[in-house]
Amino acid sequence: MRSDENQPVRVFVSYEALADFDPTNVRDLHAAHEHFDKFRDRIEQTASQKFDSGDLGEERYEGGPTVRQTTQDF
Repeated sequence: MRSDENQPVRVFVSYEALADFDPTNVRDLHAAHEHFDKFRDRIEQTASQKFDSGDLGEERYEGGPTVRQTTQDF
């Protein structure tokens, strides 16, 4: 993330994007969380690139910026 920003950024990852990493592993909410943890480094890297390029979501979460990730981002 940009070094001039000190506020947290909320990252939203679509179910479809998680399933694209390994479609056999995302069958329920618990598995989706495990899947997120497994691919967290890749998700964070992509979110950081989107944030740095200014590709932020229009909505705010608790006053802070958001980044949405879909299958097109990976």
